[in-house]
Amino acid sequence: MKQWWIYDRQLYALRRIARTEMATAHHQAVIAVGLEDPDVTGFRWRLSASHPVADICDYYADLDLGMGAGVFPKDQVPRGNSHPHCMCSLTPTMRQMRKDGVRGSTDFGAFVDRLRPEQRAGLVPACAEQARSAGVP
Repeated sequence: MKQWWIYDRQLYALRRIARTEMATAHHQAVIAVGLEDPDVTGFRWRLSASHPVADICDYYADLDLGMGAGVFPKDQVPRGNSHPHCMCSLTPTMRQMRKDGVRGSTDFGAFVDRLRPEQRAGLVPACAEQARSAGVP
């Protein structure tokens, strides 16, 4: 008699290990790249959309170390994922790039208006360009 549930448990464990290792590698790569970039001021802990129960990740996402909720300074960022199956992520936070007081685009339309025609053609579908030409915001 085959005990299929043993194989099922083994497969679950293997998937959990693979998922956790891939997430940890991504987590550590984001940190490694961010530590080398002088424009990165810290890292924001972002909860996964498939985050079913409250755990340490919720604490990390809500913790305020003086840079806003969930933002860790470079020297205080957690170096690994917080638990197995953790699919939360880190995103680098950047310092403000412009110091001359000039603001960037306030919306997508303003951004598109500043593009060269060939850039606009590659970014905006023809139907959207026609609607914009007709005055649709």
